[in-house]
Amino acid sequence: MNVDGLKECRYPVNPWTFNEVIGGEETVKWQALNPRLWLMSFNDVLIEVLFCETVSLISRDARGRAQHRTLIDVLR
Repeated sequence: MNVDGLKECRYPVNPWTFNEVIGGEETVKWQALNPRLWLMSFNDVLIEVLFCETVSLISRDARGRAQHRTLIDVLR
């Protein structure tokens, strides 16, 4: 799903950011693990991730660089 299709997403999603979904149906099966559902929106793709561990933001980069460069720098 690209940015233009976000309005059709089953959850409200802001473009070009990480969106946490509270109470998503995908988390019901994993309740004992305190799951968290995140939808990550990029230009031409929406990534859905179900975490069953603690999640925290480790970096916020608003410099307008290439997304892959930002990810590589954070993982170093």
